[in-house]
Amino acid sequence: MLSNAAKPLRAYTLAKRHVAECIHAAQQALQASDRGEAAERCQTLLVNLAEDRFNLAVVGQFKRGKSSLMNAIVGREVLPTGLRPWCVSPSGARHDE
Repeated sequence: MLSNAAKPLRAYTLAKRHVAECIHAAQQALQASDRGEAAERCQTLLVNLAEDRFNLAVVGQFKRGKSSLMNAIVGREVLPTGLRPWCVSPSGARHDE
């Protein structure tokens, strides 16, 4: 039996597998219809999905807690916070094992 903490991860894994199957089916259909460039984009999507790489946009007015929210979600201070607006331009964070 799965613990309560493992259930969301299991649901994510199943959803990810379903998305991968859909992308793979689209890739095969595109290859069969001689749409190689689009099929290659599907392959890129599959690689990104396998690597759990995605972009998340967090937008809002200055000094409304966007960086603080992201730091809280991650569980540590990754993005700068303070009295000055730090994130005037896009900021990024990446998970490395």
